[in-house]
Amino acid sequence: MTTETSELSPLNFCQAVNKMVSNLLFVDKHKAKGSPLATVALAVEVAEKIIQAKQTKDYFEGMTFEVPACTGEEEFDNPQCCSIIGQKLLYADWERSHGIQVPCPYATCRGTLKND
Repeated sequence: MTTETSELSPLNFCQAVNKMVSNLLFVDKHKAKGSPLATVALAVEVAEKIIQAKQTKDYFEGMTFEVPACTGEEEFDNPQCCSIIGQKLLYADWERSHGIQVPCPYATCRGTLKND
């Protein structure tokens, strides 16, 4: 297992999510979003570690990424961790696949979603 792969273990996702939801700046920035804070943190981590690194084919099955359970020595007793285990994220590039720009779903935002 390479260092890069070990960074993407279920335990590391749980630790990253826990760190983000404990950060008051992160909480304040994302408090108006319609998803649970742990799910937003998971999406941020996946975007940074997988999507921006262009490793979707290694971690997504089709268009779906699912957080596997922590097992054995990776057991992590944390409610944030428990809330992301089994969560599935969908990676869709609507602009490329359908030629449409998707409006931001947040009531306070008037922009469109963009892929980085």
